[in-house]
Amino acid sequence: MDILNPHIGLIFWTTVSFLILLIILKKYAWIPIISYIHNREQFIQDSLLKAKEAQNEIKQLNDNKNQLIKEACLEKDKIIKNAYNISDSIIEEANKKSHIKFIAMIEKAKKEIDIYENHSMENLKNKVSDLSIVISKNIIKNVLKNEEDQIILIEKIIANRNFN
Repeated sequence: MDILNPHIGLIFWTTVSFLILLIILKKYAWIPIISYIHNREQFIQDSLLKAKEAQNEIKQLNDNKNQLIKEACLEKDKIIKNAYNISDSIIEEANKKSHIKFIAMIEKAKKEIDIYENHSMENLKNKVSDLSIVISKNIIKNVLKNEEDQIILIEKIIANRNFN
């Protein structure tokens, strides 16, 4: 037998053996391998799809997070502005109340001053009149020690008196 010139029987049995091997491999090995490769390919495609979905969801969540942060900042600014407005109104109201109390205190003080002034004036008038009476009494006693002086004083008073 020559290697370069094989016999037909050898070629036939080699081909039959090869075909039987192919059939056995196709039935027991090739289909499961293809099936496994196909399943693996499908798993990879599903994983990539899920990864893209997750990436899109992360992007959407980041957008939502940024939007929520913006809304929170706006709400914070609104609350701060509202707090300033409330504090300004409280301060203004306190100023009004204190101004009203101040005016009331001033009015009360003016009334008390008027009362004390009237009372003081009344006391002063009474003391001046009492003092005038005492001074007049002493002057009259000293000046009019005798009857002649009394008559001269009465005549002077009558002469200087105006009758209206």
